[in-house]
Parts: sequence; C-alpha cells; structure tokens
Amino acid sequence: MLTQQQIDAYQQDGYVKVEGLFSQDEVAALGGDMVRIIEEWGEQTIGWKGPWRDRYLADEERQNTKAVFLHNPQHYSGVWGRVIFHEKMLSCVGDLIGNSVQWHHTVLHAKPPEMGTPFPMHQDYPFYPHDGAAYVDCLLHLDDAPIDSGALQVVRGSHENGPLEHVLGP
Repeated sequence: MLTQQQIDAYQQDGYVKVEGLFSQDEVAALGGDMVRIIEEWGEQTIGWKGPWRDRYLADEERQNTKAVFLHNPQHYSGVWGRVIFHEKMLSCVGDLIGNSVQWHHTVLHAKPPEMGTPFPMHQDYPFYPHDGAAYVDCLLHLDDAPIDSGALQVVRGSHENGPLEHVLGP
C-alpha cells in the first residue's frame, strides 16, 4: 500500500501522512457515529484533567477549552470497531513494522470548534512503553484540525532522540 518513498520518509522523519485511506462514506459514517457516542457516553469523559494542564495552560484556557476523550470506542460502536480491521490501514502499518501487527487500544478525541483543548508537545511513550521500533500510532482525522485547537504537530526526526523525560505533575 505504501510507496518506498513513504516508507523511507517514515524511517527518516518518524512519521508519514497517508491521505485517502478511508472513503468519504466511511468518514461520514464514523463522524455520524462519533456524535452518537459522545451524546451517549461523552458526559463521563469531558475535560480530562491531566497534570500537564496545571503546568502549561493558564486558568482561563483550562476553563474555556473542552475535549471529549473516550477509550476504546469500538466497544460502543460497530462502525468504530471496523477501523481496527481496516484493510488499507493495516496494510500501511504492515509496510512500516511487518505483518505481525497487534492492536493496543483506541482513543477517540473530539474537540469542539473554537474550544478545542491544546496539548503541549509530548511523546506518547510514557503512556504506552514499548521496546524497539515496531510500534506505530495511527491517527485518523475526520475534520480539519487547526493548530490553535490542538492539532497534532510532529517534530521531524525526533524519534532518533529516544524517550524523553515526561511531565508527570506540576
């Protein structure tokens, strides 16, 4: 599925952006079911209070931003459950780390327009420790995500630095 140029870019930069893996119909179905999941289950998970918020966000910003975080949306939705087995996505992952792919977990992050909560720069490693390079995060955007709403930003080549110290509290 991936070209050799994409694989080389991933190895050099530490990430690769692959567009068009999901059809417009698949994205529409995921978006529609995401709304249902948030309406039915999101109240329990609004406003994650990670320790980094106290260190990096001003009081006003903490109070005026929101995000819904729901772990394992595939437990709440067959539409989201099919993402785990999406043939094109798995093909891309296999091209990067080999065909012995194991799924760790999924997280749905929904950020309302104008109120999306930003995340400070960090590595996911402290949350999901692993050995070696055979680990891939897959991110699926259903909508455009502006930087000021907390869109993902990547530091090209930072994977070469290995795990960095993580902020655990204020």
